[in-house]
Amino acid sequence: MTLSTRGSILVDEYGRQRVLHGINLVDKGRPGSTDPRDFQGSWSERDLDQLVEIGLDAVRLGVIWAPLEPEPGTYSGQHLTWIGEQLDRLHQRGLAVILDGHQDLYSQDYSDGAPPWATLTDHPFEATALWSDAYLTSPAVHEAYDAFWADAPAADGVGIQTRYVALWGMLAQRFGDHPAVVGYDVLNEPTPEAQDAIRFATAGVPILFALLGLIPLLFLPYSREREREMELSAWSQDRRPQEGTAVAGTAVEGTAVAGTARDPQHGDSPAPGSS
Repeated sequence: MTLSTRGSILVDEYGRQRVLHGINLVDKGRPGSTDPRDFQGSWSERDLDQLVEIGLDAVRLGVIWAPLEPEPGTYSGQHLTWIGEQLDRLHQRGLAVILDGHQDLYSQDYSDGAPPWATLTDHPFEATALWSDAYLTSPAVHEAYDAFWADAPAADGVGIQTRYVALWGMLAQRFGDHPAVVGYDVLNEPTPEAQDAIRFATAGVPILFALLGLIPLLFLPYSREREREMELSAWSQDRRPQEGTAVAGTAVEGTAVAGTARDPQHGDSPAPGSS
């Protein structure tokens, strides 16, 4: 299979649009490690054959920052060789590959991703009961991500985002012409700056759960101040709700309970869009 782009779609060598069906292949290593041997997945030839047998035609191959650049500006030849070998193995089976800059909680110190030298924070990391909750609650994760987005300098004086961009330039130069490679996912599930994460945790999550009907969202009186706090920007001036209607779990001049608006004068009525 040979893929190219036509506008915004992928087409094969026969001009047919292709929608890929694939799977992740990633070894996330050990916490705190930069040793390439900890990140080199143990999938067998039989494992890869089975991907084709069950109808898959693509793989998202994890390439984690920590083993690739264990020291600023120093790339691991051993790990690059291993990545090239995986590309060869996958291409032999006709599998298209997206190189995936994988991360969870930003850093290898916390889960997987950035090397210790690119994890800039004064806060200790404390694991949460559900690991991904640390995206919302961990000052260490927040500060480390803020440093990345701000391109804060590492100990050598070069910005850590600048280093990451250079890493991907190197990967594109080395593997961009490999016949298996069809694209890059330069940063898995990028997380916004800390203040955005905090706003989502305190406002967005309860609203989302209420809309999904997962929890009742009780006694949230509507006010312009609350609207500003929650940044419900989709509700512009010309769409501001009238009395007795519910907006994302809040009711004007009343309260919302799991999608039901209570008007003090006229009793309960279904919120718009509910049934």
